[in-house]
Amino acid sequence: MARLSIQNIGPSLYGCFENGRFEQFLENATTLTKDDIRDWDTSQRIARRMKELHNGVPLLKSELENGPACWQKIDQWLELIEEHPNWINDDERIKTIFNCANWSQLTSNIHKYKQWLFKNQSSKSHLVFCHNDTQYGNLLFNSPLLNTPVNQTLRSTADNDDISDSASILSSTSTQSLFPSTSNVSLDKIINPTRQDQMQDKKLVVIDFEYSGPNQASYDLANHFSEWMHDYSSSKPWRCNPVLFPSREQLLNFLYSYVSHLKGSSFLKKRSTKDFEDEVRYYYNEVLKWRGTPQLFWST
Repeated sequence: MARLSIQNIGPSLYGCFENGRFEQFLENATTLTKDDIRDWDTSQRIARRMKELHNGVPLLKSELENGPACWQKIDQWLELIEEHPNWINDDERIKTIFNCANWSQLTSNIHKYKQWLFKNQSSKSHLVFCHNDTQYGNLLFNSPLLNTPVNQTLRSTADNDDISDSASILSSTSTQSLFPSTSNVSLDKIINPTRQDQMQDKKLVVIDFEYSGPNQASYDLANHFSEWMHDYSSSKPWRCNPVLFPSREQLLNFLYSYVSHLKGSSFLKKRSTKDFEDEVRYYYNEVLKWRGTPQLFWST
C-alpha cells in the first residue's frame, strides 16, 4: 500500500498504526458494472490504467526471486487440499467440481499445463506488479461514466484462435491492423486518445489490492478478461459463462490501448511496423495461453 500510494495508484495511504491503517475515502465514486467493463471506451481506459500499474510499481528483490504469485498460491493451495484425504478421494466430488476422473488426473493435468505455459521461458522472467483481481467491483470512477454513443460492444465469441502470421489473418506488413477488415474500427482513435480522455483516465481508480503481487502481465490481462464472464450480482455469482469471454475485436481494442500507452509519439508514428503488431499479437496469444490460470487460481 505504501508503494502504491507513493506512485499515486489507488486510494492514498495516510498513515499506519499498530493494528491498521488510514486510507483515503473516495467521495462520490461509482463502482463499475459488468456492462461498464464491456464498453468500448471504458475498456480502453482500463487498459491504459493497467499499463501504468504494470510499469509504475517497482518489485522487491524477494518478489522477483519468488516468481509468479498466482502459481505460488495454486501450488500452496493444492498442498493444503491434499491434507484432507477424505476430500481428494471422493471421485464423484472431483468429477462434479473439476470435470476430472479423480484427484490424480486433476493434479497431473495442472502440472502438464504449468510445464507447457513456461516451456520456452523461465517462470521468473518478465514479472511486473499486478493487481490480479481486476473484476468490475474493484474498479471505481470518480464521475459519471460516459458510454460510447454507438454500441461497439461487438459480438462475443469463445472461439478466439491464435493470431498467427498467416495471410488468412493479417500479414505482418499490413498497413491496417490486426482487426478483421469487417470490423470497421479506427485504430488511430484507439492508440491516440484525446487529451480529454487521458485526463479522464485519472478518475478511474482501482481498489482492493489484497491479491496483488508479482506476475507476468499476461496473467493480469487474462484474469481481467475472465471477469467478463461473471455476474457477481446474480443468484449464482460463481457461475462462469464462456459465451461472454471477449471477442477478438474486444480483445484487440484493449490490447492496442495497452501496448500503445506510454510508448511515446515516435513509436506510435511507426505503428504499422512489424514490431508494434508483433507486440499486440504476442499479448493476444499469451492471454489465450494464460486464461486457464485464473480459472485454476479461483477454483482452488
